[in-house]
Amino acid sequence: MKGLKINLEYLKFIFNNVDFSIADHEFIYNELGEPIDYKYLYANKVFCESLSIPLEKLIGKTVFEVFPDTEQYWIDKYYEVVRTGTPLTMTRFAKQFGLYFSVYAYKSGDNSFMVSFKDVTEILKHTQIEETSKKIKKVAFNVSKIGFFEVNRLTLRADVSDLFNTVVGLGKIEEGFFRRTLLKLTHPEDFDTISNMIKDVVNGDLKELDVEFRMFNQRENRYHWMNFFVFAIEYDKDNIPFRYTGLVRDIEEEKRKQEETLEAEELFKEARRVADLTTFIYDVSTEKFDASIELDNFTGVKNLTVIDQFRKIVHPEDLEIYDEATRYTLKNALGKVTIYRIIKDEEIKYIQSSVFGKVDKSGNSTKVFGILKDITEIERARRFAIRNRKSFELIYNTSPSGIFLLDSKFKLTMENQTFRDMFDIRKNEMTLSDLLKDFYDDIIISLKENEAAHHININHLIKGVTKNFVINIVKIGDDFINNYQGTVVDITQQVVDKERIEYLATHDILTDLYNRNYFEEIVVKKKKDYPLGLIMCDIDGLKLVNDAFGHLKGDKLLKVFSKGLKNLSDKFIISRIGGDEFTILVDNATEEELEKIEQDIQKTIGEINQFEIDFGVSVGYAVLDGEHSEFNRVFNKAENMMYRRKLTERSSRKSNALSTIMQTLHEKTEETKNHCERVGDYSSMLLFEVGYKRIVDLDDIRFLSDVHDIGKIATPEAILNKPTKLTDAEYEEIKYHSEAGFKIIKNIIDKDEIAYGVLYHHERYDGTGYPHGLIGENIPLYARILSIADSYDTMIRGRIYQNPISKEDALKDIELNSGTQFDPVLAETFVRIMKAKND
Repeated sequence: MKGLKINLEYLKFIFNNVDFSIADHEFIYNELGEPIDYKYLYANKVFCESLSIPLEKLIGKTVFEVFPDTEQYWIDKYYEVVRTGTPLTMTRFAKQFGLYFSVYAYKSGDNSFMVSFKDVTEILKHTQIEETSKKIKKVAFNVSKIGFFEVNRLTLRADVSDLFNTVVGLGKIEEGFFRRTLLKLTHPEDFDTISNMIKDVVNGDLKELDVEFRMFNQRENRYHWMNFFVFAIEYDKDNIPFRYTGLVRDIEEEKRKQEETLEAEELFKEARRVADLTTFIYDVSTEKFDASIELDNFTGVKNLTVIDQFRKIVHPEDLEIYDEATRYTLKNALGKVTIYRIIKDEEIKYIQSSVFGKVDKSGNSTKVFGILKDITEIERARRFAIRNRKSFELIYNTSPSGIFLLDSKFKLTMENQTFRDMFDIRKNEMTLSDLLKDFYDDIIISLKENEAAHHININHLIKGVTKNFVINIVKIGDDFINNYQGTVVDITQQVVDKERIEYLATHDILTDLYNRNYFEEIVVKKKKDYPLGLIMCDIDGLKLVNDAFGHLKGDKLLKVFSKGLKNLSDKFIISRIGGDEFTILVDNATEEELEKIEQDIQKTIGEINQFEIDFGVSVGYAVLDGEHSEFNRVFNKAENMMYRRKLTERSSRKSNALSTIMQTLHEKTEETKNHCERVGDYSSMLLFEVGYKRIVDLDDIRFLSDVHDIGKIATPEAILNKPTKLTDAEYEEIKYHSEAGFKIIKNIIDKDEIAYGVLYHHERYDGTGYPHGLIGENIPLYARILSIADSYDTMIRGRIYQNPISKEDALKDIELNSGTQFDPVLAETFVRIMKAKND
């Protein structure tokens, strides 16, 4: 009882610190051994809070006592988990609560099961179908990504949950895992830490440990950061722990993101520290700066949030310059560079301020972005250079800004190397008129009247590229040969960045079409411009292309299709509003014109034949034809038409896609039609012999025989037809064909028996196969049968890399591998049938 008490305390500690509901249950049966109810053994804090029931009113009670309206469906599903030992993942609406739950259940004992779940009702209510699916999958992953284990230091036995091997990247758990295998897989730099931990476990000194270390993941052939939490749950008569339990999580992604974030932050901070500059963002609506410790340190003002705080440190003689620059930026989006002085820690600092504003549709600034650079040393050096020519020229020509000098007649007498580089000119090759262009006359007047001209924005075409500059000219006195000094700052990148941000706000990066944000904005503007035609398109077969050839091919399909849409007319407003959904807005449209455009779209998709898979496009359309029409109704009408057509044509397209894939597969590989038919004969014969005599079952396994290697459509031909031994990397690539085939078949065929037959036909009875290392009868029956039939036909027919052998030798090979590669019962039955047939 002491061990049990500690176990429950441990579970309470662990389970009450996760963000999803967990409960452990035990089944109750009637006299006939049928499950009729289950009772609660344990539930965590989140479970009780989510269902508004205290723990003391739950433990020991049955589900019908606590929730009388529970549906039989839940009992049947959970009983299947206990009966088969196969974990269950699903999303289901529970009538008794009126909520949708994402559920993960697994067998926790001979007659018990554990369930973890999360309420996903709000996700379903407030997101679109595609986003909902992603979020539910994420929730399901989060509640099922923890591996539990229990280890006995006396017996060396380790019991693990179904997810343990998946989390740590092992094919299977071996005896002595925590003494031998774990140390063997530990990263050398972490070896001493983990070795000492295991010694503490063996010596009985360890009661609880939370440790992070790097462990070799055999599935991915690389090290992963792992988190092991271990807790003693049973003690011997001397109160020394000997049985432990705990959980393991793969924290590789968390560690990677932490390291990347820290590295980026440190690099950015160091770069700005070396450059002696800082940045700021000012929100016009709130009239506040974004909080920034870096800005506080740069200015010497603690908790700098408002402009008045900044004005207090501006040198009194430069307040007018600062205020004018502030007013200008709040009313203009173009960049502005200003130089003024601030007083920090009783010391005068010269600051170069480069700012630009972000404006709304009305032309009003919403935010101001700026860079403040401490140019005190540059300014002091410049002043010193007036008295020391050589020092002046050194600083003058190495300045990051272009600098030029003017005499009293405004003749450009000198420019630094930066200036010449900016404009790609030789010494004394540019005049002030060339520099200022159309602004020249106005600037001369300003210099004569005000002895200065600030914030002159000029564009120059240099080497075929338009460059943007900000120019400032100030009088430096009458005691020198040169009376005026000018500075030039290249703000091209700021302008480009601003334009790029505006572009990204309205365009889809992949297809170069407008995005959903722009579509929704333009609809508001155009819904009074009736008649307005709306066409909606949905690419049928994109997911199949992604699964068969990868997302790069899917992206290529989207680009090619988008290019075809843009070629229809440059007057159409075309947007990508979802993964495979597009809209076209057509001004002054009729339904007849939209029907003609639909035909052009179908012609466009018909000309795209580079993916070896038959796909198409479903189109719907409608017209906003009056001022009282509602665009939402028009949108729904077009969308409903599109989906009706999609559903109508789905079956034929799937059939055509399958035919196209199979034809291509037979052409590029040795998976000939005759081979598949022979495998189908062997498989159906063996299936019939073990008691499956229905025509539908025999047809299913024949169909599985036809498509079992369909995933090889995504494998490079050079690997498929390589006459010599494959490298390890090539073998890993070809192994993926079973998972690729599973994805393809799931897109086309609704029968799980066939899809899982494709996925698992390379599993081995002893658990050393792929892709998941299933053992024994955990491998689906169809897959076990297909493994024998496919191997037999391959052996007697041969391959590029393998000579054929006799039927007798092939049957001997099957007998030899019975119980390792093949199901022993099925193998014995197959050999007996074939020997009788040959006799």
